[in-house]
Amino acid sequence: MKPGLKLVEVVSNQASIVAPVGISVLQKSSRPSPKFPNLEELDIGGLDITIKILYEARQIRSLHKLRKLSVEHLNDVHILFDFDGLTVTEGRVESLLGQLKSLKMLNLPKLVHITTKVRKGIYVFKNLTSLDVGKCGSLRYLFSPSMANSLVALESLEVVDCEAIVEIVEEEEEEGTLEIEMVEERMANKIVFPNLYSLQFKNLERFRTFTSQNYKIVFPSLEKLEIRHCPVMTKFWLQQKMITAKELSISWDGKM
Repeated sequence: MKPGLKLVEVVSNQASIVAPVGISVLQKSSRPSPKFPNLEELDIGGLDITIKILYEARQIRSLHKLRKLSVEHLNDVHILFDFDGLTVTEGRVESLLGQLKSLKMLNLPKLVHITTKVRKGIYVFKNLTSLDVGKCGSLRYLFSPSMANSLVALESLEVVDCEAIVEIVEEEEEEGTLEIEMVEERMANKIVFPNLYSLQFKNLERFRTFTSQNYKIVFPSLEKLEIRHCPVMTKFWLQQKMITAKELSISWDGKM
């Protein structure tokens, strides 16, 4: 495969292989992972064998043009992006996966983190517009507060059939995510999704609220809100002051 490759699909469930951009199948191979600086689309699915997706620092930094990532039907994925060991010089910032616009995760029963160990000065998903999450039965939260507040381009968020999800935004960790001091300075206890127009939550058995932390959630562009079959959701977090959209279609069958 050539460095100019723009589309990669990994769908084999038979062979023991080392796939592109740091995807190590069977977690055993010592072969170096190839880099694809022009890769724009990556689809992974239908792998019945043990797989670990691990994007190391040198590999993440090579994904300058990745625009679409789809990860489906993988039984042993725990972490999608592990940023452990990746740092930037003090006082500087770096954007990673900055061209990624579409992220789809479907039927990943052991997934517990989308990202982990994102250090101070590192920004991810700044141009992400669409996030679809379905049938990820071990995922309890989607974002840390700092990561949520960096999703300025996000337009559509859909979470379906994830029985472990309790909140969308979790409490900020002291280690691993962006530092709390930075979060407090930039966020001022408010998380804003300036371009989010569609929000859909369906069949989430344990989903309680968007966040239980002391943050105001603001959706100035929200036009569609659909909440179905979320039986333990009791806190309606969309207060009037959080929404400035002219029209808002709400479908909700939870409890008040």
